[in-house]
Amino acid sequence: MGVIASPYFPIFIIIAIFSAVTANARGRKYTNILLFISFVILALLAGLREFSPDQKTYALTFKETRSIFDLMIYGINYEDLEMEWGFLFLLSIIKTLTSNVTVMFILLSSINVGIVVYACKKLSPYPILSVLIYYSWFFYSNLGALRHAFISSLLLLTVVFVVNNKFLKSWFLYIASASFHKVGLFVIIVFLVKKIKPKLGKYLFILSFSFVAAVFGGLFYASFDLLYYYFPESWQNKMNLYIEFSSNGAFDTDFAGKESIIKGTTIKQLFIVLTSMVYYPILRGKFNDKFNIVFGVYLSSIILLLLFIDFKVASDRVSSYLAISEIILIPMLLTIVSLRERALILFVIFGVLFVQISMLYGNQLYLYKLVL
Repeated sequence: MGVIASPYFPIFIIIAIFSAVTANARGRKYTNILLFISFVILALLAGLREFSPDQKTYALTFKETRSIFDLMIYGINYEDLEMEWGFLFLLSIIKTLTSNVTVMFILLSSINVGIVVYACKKLSPYPILSVLIYYSWFFYSNLGALRHAFISSLLLLTVVFVVNNKFLKSWFLYIASASFHKVGLFVIIVFLVKKIKPKLGKYLFILSFSFVAAVFGGLFYASFDLLYYYFPESWQNKMNLYIEFSSNGAFDTDFAGKESIIKGTTIKQLFIVLTSMVYYPILRGKFNDKFNIVFGVYLSSIILLLLFIDFKVASDRVSSYLAISEIILIPMLLTIVSLRERALILFVIFGVLFVQISMLYGNQLYLYKLVL
C-alpha cells in the first residue's frame, strides 16, 4: 500500500496515460503539451519536498554560498563548502536572484527535469514514455542527490549536441559536467563512441571481459592503487575516508565494499543490452548516430559496473549515471515491435515501471511544502 497511498502513484498513472495517448499516430499531436504538463508536475514534485536525502546539506550549502555581488565584494568562499565549484557557482547565480531555499530547490529541479524532457523530445521516438521511464527510476536523484541528477541530465543533453555535431556546445557541457561532479568526467564516453563507432563484435568482447573481471573481484582497487599518486590529494583522502568509514560501520551502507553481480538492475540492463544486440542492424538503420551513441553509453554503464564491482560507490554512481540513457533506448526498442503487439509490450513496460517505483518510493514518503 506504501506507494499507492503516496503522491508518486497518481503521478505515475497520469504520465502513463499521457504515454499511452501519444503512442499512436493520432495522439502524437498532443506530445508537446503533455510533455510540458509532465515537466511542471515533476519539477514541482522534486522542488517542493520537505525531507529527502542530502536536502539539509544542500540547504545549508545554499545559505553559506555567496551571491555574485558578494563574490565580487568579499571574494570566493567555495573552498570552504566541499562541493565542486561549477555547482556552487550555479548556487551563487540563484542566490543573486533569491535567498529562499524552497525557490532554490524548485529552480534546480526545473533545470534538471527541463533538460531531461528536452532531450527526450529530441532523441526518443516516444518522448513521454521516456519521461515515464525516467520518473520510475532516475527521477529519485532529483529528490536528493542534486549534483548527480545534474550530470545525468547534462549527459543526455551532450548526446543531443553530439548527434547534431554541435562541437563547441558538446565540449562546454563536458566541462560543465565535470565541474558539477567528478563523475561527470565519464561524459567523455559519448565522444569516444561517436568517434570510434565500435562494431558489435568489439562490444561483445569488452562485455565478456568485464564479466570475467567481475567474477574475479573487479579492477577498481588495483587500478586506484596503480594510479594513486597521480590523483589529486582530495581524491586520495576521500577514497581513504570511504574505506575507513565502511570498515568501522560509520556508514549505513558498505560503500567501499563489493557490489553484487546478480541483482535486479544488472539483470534488467543485461536484458536490454542483449535485446539491442539481437536487433542491432535494424536499430542502427532506423536511428543511425542516435542509436549508436545511446547504446554505446548504456553498454558502458554495465561494463563499468562490472569492472568497478569491488568498490560499491564507483560501480553504483558511475553505472547509474550512464544508465539514464535507457530512457531513450527502451522506446527505440519498442519501435521494432509490430503495431499489433506494441500495446501489449507497452502494458508490460508499465508493469515493470510500477514495480520500480514501488521499490524506490514505497518507503520514501517525503512530506511536501504546500506553500512557498
